[in-house]
Amino acid sequence: MCVYRDLQWLPCSFYSRQLLPRERNYAILDLEALALLATIHHFHYYLSGVYFKAFTDHKTLINILNGQPPSARLLRWKIKLSEYHYDIIHIAGEVNSVADALSRQSWTSMENLRSPSEAASRSSISEGRGGVV
Repeated sequence: MCVYRDLQWLPCSFYSRQLLPRERNYAILDLEALALLATIHHFHYYLSGVYFKAFTDHKTLINILNGQPPSARLLRWKIKLSEYHYDIIHIAGEVNSVADALSRQSWTSMENLRSPSEAASRSSISEGRGGVV
């Protein structure tokens, strides 16, 4: 979630969650819609009753949510989203560096956040030498 202050967008909160096992088989369009729905639901307290803009780099999502959804799941989600007053704005992926940085975090860079002993035990596990993380 960002606020527009002093002619710039400033992040004030972030939200993420893991996919449920059944959600791992969703198509990309459904995953993008799920991300929008889950985030709006998470920030319901702040977004209910106010106009807001949701930015996405998935242009097809905008067309689907403004038209007739191709699946019953997307139609249900569109109905849930209809209680909010919002616009979905397309932002090109190369401009949306914050989302890319958060969603493309690699495990190799995460190793730098671990202590040396944790990183060593993790590498021994990946090499098949056992251990508990």
